[in-house]
Amino acid sequence: MAIESKSTLTENPFAPCLVQDGKTPFLVALERGMINVCDYLMTRQGKDILLAKDQFGNSAMHLAGGAGSAEAVKWLLEQDMNEHWIGTNMVSHLAL
Repeated sequence: MAIESKSTLTENPFAPCLVQDGKTPFLVALERGMINVCDYLMTRQGKDILLAKDQFGNSAMHLAGGAGSAEAVKWLLEQDMNEHWIGTNMVSHLAL
């Protein structure tokens, strides 16, 4: 794993906790359908955690839907953050 530069850390507040493929622990838990972990992380870090994207710009909704995690998609929809789930490819995954 490459060491993050100081400028990268200030641009990406989630950089200190990147784990794999540019994903935060929250995104990894979401992909795996670990809703209890997502709830815990959101209570500790606030609702802004829902805005996390991976290194390719994929949003939480994109990753949850791509992983086929219906429970995670449902949980995200319940968080009422719909306008934030557009990836860098500008495709909304709310049609899931």
